[in-house]
Amino acid sequence: MFVPLVIFFVLLIFLFAGAADTSRLFPGFSLRYDAEIDGKAALAARQYSIEETAGQAEEKFWPTFWREDKGAMAESETGSAACLLISYSGDGVLALNAEFLRGAMPGPVDEIGCAISDKLAHSLFGSTDIVGMTVYIDEEKRICRGVFKDAQSLALLSCGDMRTDFSWQVAELSGGGADASKTTASNFGVSSGLGRPPVVLDGRTFSMWAKLACLIPIIIVILFIVIRLLMQLRRPLRAITIFAVCLGVALFLPVILGQLPGWVVPDMWSDFSFWSSLFEQASDGLREFLNVTPQLRDVTLRMLLLKQFGVAVLALCCGLTVCFRWHIRQSMPSAASDET
Repeated sequence: MFVPLVIFFVLLIFLFAGAADTSRLFPGFSLRYDAEIDGKAALAARQYSIEETAGQAEEKFWPTFWREDKGAMAESETGSAACLLISYSGDGVLALNAEFLRGAMPGPVDEIGCAISDKLAHSLFGSTDIVGMTVYIDEEKRICRGVFKDAQSLALLSCGDMRTDFSWQVAELSGGGADASKTTASNFGVSSGLGRPPVVLDGRTFSMWAKLACLIPIIIVILFIVIRLLMQLRRPLRAITIFAVCLGVALFLPVILGQLPGWVVPDMWSDFSFWSSLFEQASDGLREFLNVTPQLRDVTLRMLLLKQFGVAVLALCCGLTVCFRWHIRQSMPSAASDET
């Protein structure tokens, strides 16, 4: 029983780490359009965010724009290496939340900075100690500001926050209030001049699914243990124990709810339709995400969620194995005493 128990707790650690990675990878709202976003429209959207949404917490979004292209990077005018170019205007973390080994992400006002993956750095220079060096992308000179960890050949290109000669594929919205919704994000797209997006991806939906993958194995194992313990108690003591458990849950419920985002907590607990609509909203968001044309970050998140649910199934199997073995051991002495 010891080995499955250790495996169960190790898998739980992986689950909670995966949930944290999901929240970090996709923190806000992502507006996806059928056509590319013009650079002038992107700048106008930023002006709208500064001038028109002051004092409106739920609509106080700040847009970051980015795109992906296949290209090549060179360390001189000769030899080059093929790579995926991720250009962004705004907060580069929203385009790719990378783990930096050296240096840092180019800032939002940096128009000549870039960051490259360690694989691309080794292909071009044979080393990751290249911060401050010059690289060339389509004969355009860039200064390397950092090197991040990634198994693919990637380059992050900062384009500043005022340039209008770029078009963009994705608009990311950061900020907004705790109760901001997909409707609020979509309305921002309309009001700011970007247009109503056909698809709005909500990072909170993916975070919720990742956290559920953590909680389900724990809840099922705890329920099994509680029920098993209650069955071993005599009737008066069982009633007192059930009352104590319910009282403890009631006392800690405000603390638990305080850790949850406002959009998953109903205004009235008697409104049972809220829970069905919440699950339907989360399911629709996940289905929409799986059907959208994927960017690199989307593929990474899909694999992360798939791994999350796979680990959750393994953790549940290990937890139930521990519970059933414990149940059998508890039953064996009573069976032996009945025979005597």
